[in-house]
Amino acid sequence: MNLITTNCRSGKLRCPDKGAAPLYRYAQNNVQLYEQMRRTGHGDEDLRHLATAYDFALKLFAGRYRGSGKPFLDHLVGTASVLVQHGAALPTVLAGLMHAAYRHAEWGTGRRGITQARRDGLSAVIGREAEALVFRYDTFDWDRLKREPIPEVIAGMDEIGRQATLMHLANDLEESVDRALLYCGPEILDEHVEWLPYWAETAKAMGLPEIAEELQAALRDTTAGAPPEYLPGQRRWPHTLAPLSHSMRFLYFLLRVANAVQRRLPGAAGAPVNLVGHRHRHRP
Repeated sequence: MNLITTNCRSGKLRCPDKGAAPLYRYAQNNVQLYEQMRRTGHGDEDLRHLATAYDFALKLFAGRYRGSGKPFLDHLVGTASVLVQHGAALPTVLAGLMHAAYRHAEWGTGRRGITQARRDGLSAVIGREAEALVFRYDTFDWDRLKREPIPEVIAGMDEIGRQATLMHLANDLEESVDRALLYCGPEILDEHVEWLPYWAETAKAMGLPEIAEELQAALRDTTAGAPPEYLPGQRRWPHTLAPLSHSMRFLYFLLRVANAVQRRLPGAAGAPVNLVGHRHRHRP
């Protein structure tokens, strides 16, 4: 297996294969993630499963953004990339890509959370094993890591619990690299800074010293920096920003009705009715 190694000076990945283009340490888009999978020994069948899951994520997280303004899909891809880099099995990688499906995705109802229909729908895409990891990720009482000795909590977990914990480590690491937390609202920054030492200790308890070291480095880097002044697009929490054609759907509906009525009026002539300040060129 050709493993990707780290160029510490550039912060990028290089592949042992000659002539391969460099990758950033953790992928931030689907193409980088696919190439990372191939370079770490995954075959075409794994890639097809991952691409199917990504296509589903496109539908669930369209228009969703992190508090920093970073597209939610980038975070999901980055979380999966952390898992790939640290040798997770395919079901865990798929679950990492969809880890926020119950808490932050848009299922078309205006409500979030777990339902049996959503569990069945997600299972049909990523498989029962991966969905069980997403379910455990969303329902486990993670505050136990603060209330109880972390090694004891880890020792009492089954394999699903351990893999869900690995997903959470990947999530918080991806959320924290590049000082990303400094570009979120203060509530998110404070919450993650409080949690990072616990996640680093959890990684140690799970025998993952590299992840523990990265989490500690992210904490040092974050606390050494100062949050910038308010930036456009910065929010307190993850949020949805719909494209104009989506948010204006009702107006476009009225536009089509008005134009249909106009065409039926005796002697109707002239340009179509305009509800948005310019000639209508796009279908709703």
